[in-house]
Amino acid sequence: MAYSEAFYRADSTTQYYVWAYETSSLYIRQWRVPRPVPNSVQVTINFTGEFVEEITRKKQDFIRQPSLRKEPIIRSVRKVISLKRTVRFDVIMYENEECPPFPAIYVPYSFLDGREDAMIQVVIMWNHE
Repeated sequence: MAYSEAFYRADSTTQYYVWAYETSSLYIRQWRVPRPVPNSVQVTINFTGEFVEEITRKKQDFIRQPSLRKEPIIRSVRKVISLKRTVRFDVIMYENEECPPFPAIYVPYSFLDGREDAMIQVVIMWNHE
């Protein structure tokens, strides 16, 4: 069963906006974030058998058409390493993709409910207050 939590705006860098939940941070590239920048995002973890269709777009699509940034981010991620409080999952790159909307996500163990999936899907929805 999918798991979902709200991540709250924490910071920004020259390339990313950052949202956090407990021990986890999510860095999303600025070119992929709608304006105004949401204070929170809803992050849903889908497990094998629950995946939804991923829409493939290039960075230039979001730059040319900023309205596309309002679409949810839906990406498959692959387990890289288990750490003390989280599991690191890296985005699976599409063929000919310059850079993904986010490079990795550190998923708290509580999100995984004891599952050991090597690949999960992350769905990021923008919470507009």
